[in-house]
Amino acid sequence: MTSLLGPFPIQVFSDQQSGRYAVASKDIPAGSLVLRGKAFGIATTHTCRKECCSACFNAYTLTSSLPFSCPTCSSVYYCSQSCLQSHSPLHTQYECPRFKELNSIPSSTSAFDKLLASIDKTLESDPRTVSLGAGTTNDLSSLMESCYDRNDIMSMARWILNFCIRVEIECEFGPRPEDDVPSHKDYLELVPNDECLSPAERIQFHGLYHLFAGIKKEKGNMRKPFSQLFQEVFPSVQEFVTVINIRQCNGFGLWDGEAECMGNAVYPAASFFNHSCEKNLERELGMRRVGGDDSGADVGVIVESLDSLQLEESIGSEEERKKREIWKALDLQVGNVLYAKRDIKKGEWLTHSYVDGDLEREIRRKGLKDVYYFDCRCEKCERGE
Repeated sequence: MTSLLGPFPIQVFSDQQSGRYAVASKDIPAGSLVLRGKAFGIATTHTCRKECCSACFNAYTLTSSLPFSCPTCSSVYYCSQSCLQSHSPLHTQYECPRFKELNSIPSSTSAFDKLLASIDKTLESDPRTVSLGAGTTNDLSSLMESCYDRNDIMSMARWILNFCIRVEIECEFGPRPEDDVPSHKDYLELVPNDECLSPAERIQFHGLYHLFAGIKKEKGNMRKPFSQLFQEVFPSVQEFVTVINIRQCNGFGLWDGEAECMGNAVYPAASFFNHSCEKNLERELGMRRVGGDDSGADVGVIVESLDSLQLEESIGSEEERKKREIWKALDLQVGNVLYAKRDIKKGEWLTHSYVDGDLEREIRRKGLKDVYYFDCRCEKCERGE
């Protein structure tokens, strides 16, 4: 996976105490580019699906919705006609019918509760969940309901669909030849911290697995239905748990200019950077607002960037044409760009912060323990600050 680091000034080491970590391979002046990584698994949240572009994931609006959308599934919205057109081959062939299937998850509270109750009955007879301490239906329902509402589950489903489609595309066309494009294998090399899960959390994952595996097939869907694709990518609950835990421990939020998290992405190359409350790397957060006074200038930027993504035209097979279109759509997705926050010496650890470093020490440490399963021992925490 170190091939993802390409020409960037990064060296990766590993030891028993620290695990895998990245250091500067040379002196890096403040403001210098340290990494530009690509995603493997990216999606908007269900709540923000109308406000964040589902092609570039780098534009948002403060109005009720972006100007372009898919009228068939009503699940993806776009910041420009260019993003819509470039993303259309990927969406039409791989996403749209499956989004329609995901939309069958009940939206009313009573119907959603009934769905959870049916999953509870399945879990009650599953010896794997019984061994984890699963009890009555009420116990299981409370476990599911205490952590997930429909928006949470729909947001997870959107990300899972994107992840599964990336695996499907890789199986169909093979891995990308470019060194900086992460693969399914690169993703699975990330650390999941599965051993830190409580029995209750494992039961919840079993419930989610049964929910997604049981999504009803959309009539007329010519591709594999979501439930079949899901079970091919995740043959067992454990594979599902590992992938979701990797996302939990390695994911990056997609933040708009108003400090709202509009989605989630995993950038495997950025996983080499460990946490510090006194980070020396700064992530570029420049999501573009659509619909403001400067929107005309922004559209020009999008068109220019899309022109730069045009692949060399050649006469080839239908499969080659389709592959170029799909890869072009994937290339639209916003990268993870990190710069040196200050001068960094050769051999110094490269770090970013998983939490707001300005929070009080105990709040930071609790957040890191609850979400990422480790006790922070960075210099700032050790000083008691």
